[in-house]
Amino acid sequence: MLKSMTGFAESSAEAEGVRVWVRINSVNSRFLDLSIKLPSVLNSLEPDVIKFINERVTRGKVSLYAWIEGQNKAIVYQPILDRKLLMAYAEVLEEAAGILWGEPRVSLGELVDLEIVTLKEKEEGKEILKTLFFSALRSAFEKFDGAKRREGKYLASEIRRRIRLINEKIKALKKLKLKQANQLRAEWENNLKELLQNRVDESLVVREASQMILKKDFTEELVRLEGHIDFLRESLNECPPCGSRLAFILQEGVREITTLSAKADNKEIARLSVFIKEELERIREQVQNIE
Repeated sequence: MLKSMTGFAESSAEAEGVRVWVRINSVNSRFLDLSIKLPSVLNSLEPDVIKFINERVTRGKVSLYAWIEGQNKAIVYQPILDRKLLMAYAEVLEEAAGILWGEPRVSLGELVDLEIVTLKEKEEGKEILKTLFFSALRSAFEKFDGAKRREGKYLASEIRRRIRLINEKIKALKKLKLKQANQLRAEWENNLKELLQNRVDESLVVREASQMILKKDFTEELVRLEGHIDFLRESLNECPPCGSRLAFILQEGVREITTLSAKADNKEIARLSVFIKEELERIREQVQNIE
């Protein structure tokens, strides 16, 4: 199934008063471009996150943001008291008390600011957060992938509709090709009669007429264009990933219809060529959003 490169989803997992959130979004990009922002306590998981995304996404600018909510910090951090540093500060405070004629008071917050009390990460707490994070990541990615598939399904439907329109115009071009060839042949037959009356070399005239008709013939371009359109339709069923392949097929299709239109010696052929080229360009715009 076709998948879009744009998507958005978020999910969370909770345990013991702590909730871990994961948000994923992506936009168009020629290659895979990752941007990952994790809480400091989960920074060590970044290589695993990169591997997780690389195994599931081929193209697009993907941003992943995670954060932690909850008041139960004890699950992650263990307060550590630096007793030596505390005693050193106590001596200074005792000396200050003699100068200030009072007993200085120090709050717990000030002890933290002075790095007398520090927070040490607990390994068991980190494991809990790791489990919560990957649970939220898998859930968010499932929603994210679903959003990309839904948009991809719509894009595939639109592309198939435009392919049907192009095929209708190709059928019309086939009929007009014969009409143009017959018209050119009739014109040259009339010219030939006039030239023969003026005693011009008949073999030379026939050769020049044949070359002119061949220059105006667009059979090869029409066959190649039809082949590209068939390949485009078949490739839609082989996605993902196929965005790069579809872009290449469309590039070749535009080249063929451009050459064909240059050979057009008929207003109707020119009009159909412009229509097909416009539809191919519209499909190319849609393909830029396909993974």
